[in-house]
Amino acid sequence: MQVNRNIRVITHINNVCFNQNYELILMTTNLGFEVYTTYPLKNLRKQFLGHNINLIESYYNTNLIFLTGDFFDDLNEFNKKIVVYDDYKEKIVGKIDNSFNILNIKVSKEYVIFCDYKYIYTYDFNNLNFLNKYEYFENEFNINFSISVYSNNYMCILLESNKISINNLDNNSTNILSTNKNAIQYFNLSKDGKYLATTSGGDKIKIFDVLNTLLIRILKRGIMSCNIKSINFSINNYKIIICSDLSTVHIFLNTREYDYKINKPMLNKIAKYFDYDLFNYDFSYNRVNLTNGSKLGCLINNKFMIFELSPHCNMYIGNIEDDNCSIDTNQYLILDNYKFIEKNVY
Repeated sequence: MQVNRNIRVITHINNVCFNQNYELILMTTNLGFEVYTTYPLKNLRKQFLGHNINLIESYYNTNLIFLTGDFFDDLNEFNKKIVVYDDYKEKIVGKIDNSFNILNIKVSKEYVIFCDYKYIYTYDFNNLNFLNKYEYFENEFNINFSISVYSNNYMCILLESNKISINNLDNNSTNILSTNKNAIQYFNLSKDGKYLATTSGGDKIKIFDVLNTLLIRILKRGIMSCNIKSINFSINNYKIIICSDLSTVHIFLNTREYDYKINKPMLNKIAKYFDYDLFNYDFSYNRVNLTNGSKLGCLINNKFMIFELSPHCNMYIGNIEDDNCSIDTNQYLILDNYKFIEKNVY
């Protein structure tokens, strides 16, 4: 019998995320997980565990990886346990059980946080002991919470369709932020917890001061509504990169937020007419054109990294020059035999 050696085995990608400082890309597949470096752009390691892995989160640049999947060969337990995997020792070193399907995992220096369809749970990173439980607003956009990972230990929770609860995990204090009348489609905290970005229709993005819960900027992404796939601040908060399901990735400056006095009538005027010259807004700094599909983007100093998930699986890295506002895509990596599984991912 002849064996057809031209048959390509497709690796199915379940989820992709960046680690806390954007230096690593973590990708789960139907066979295990893979780790890439963003600069230089290359595959760092592959772990073929023989299990279908769904969610992934690393503890910064260490060998500790948090995973969900079918580790225990029991379909009833699929995605209901968080496994702490030591990638150096290649063994499980910890486990958190949950009664329901886990939809999101985030890890800071002190906390492990995850959620199911109704609740968000916080655990102590050092001993994996349970700390607290929060209820959030179940929504059609599949969003739940965001955390700061370098300072302040803030956690933002979708409280109502247009309201976000800002929780200080260290002292359990809470502030409520009301964005507008429309339902929030996507939101994300900056790494230090200073800024919160929200959007309702994708055409504009609102930037809030977290400590004072004040609106400080509106970014005009475009005139067309879209589904925002990711909003990420650079580590120093100087730039913001926004990816949608349209063909562009937008990069904005994030400066001069206190050059004007905010009041309600003027905010309404800005939101309606986009009169950004009035307050010298930095908007539509530049953009990258890519094929339509799901994209994730991050900024590392003057470099940007984009992971395009569909219709093909490609990684791009490029440079941003502030002086002449130009963007150059100078390196890319094509994953020929990989296919992203389109689904609603929290």
